[in-house]
Amino acid sequence: AVVSTQSTGYSDEGDYYCQASVNGLSKTVKMSLRVVVEPKVERVSGLFNTKGVGQAATFSVSVSGNPVPTAENITWAKLDERSLPIPLEDSRITYNADKTEMVFSDLVIDDEGWYKCLVITDEGRAEEEFVLYVLGRYGVY
Repeated sequence: AVVSTQSTGYSDEGDYYCQASVNGLSKTVKMSLRVVVEPKVERVSGLFNTKGVGQAATFSVSVSGNPVPTAENITWAKLDERSLPIPLEDSRITYNADKTEMVFSDLVIDDEGWYKCLVITDEGRAEEEFVLYVLGRYGVY
């Protein structure tokens, strides 16, 4: 037997049963449908974030998909001059539990630049970029 559908939504997910009877014999087969959706990431905080030296800056995203991406699927990076991501390894950077928020504390001028949130799951990938401007004591450097 072949089962087909034109469109599938979250509400279609679940168990389905196929029952056939021939000459008094009956057979039931259980099938499970799992609806898979590639990840999506959206900026919660604005594209541009302007802060002063010594201040804190927060970047936030909202992620969705099925299955919903977890902290293990989310990576934050700074983009170098060729727009290649550089992993962030700095004790001044912290994340919330699900990694949808990145917080810089005690900003320095070198923190200025483009940042990326990258979400990668088996279903696909999504990314969002942010810009951080750091104002010095006497203005923009």
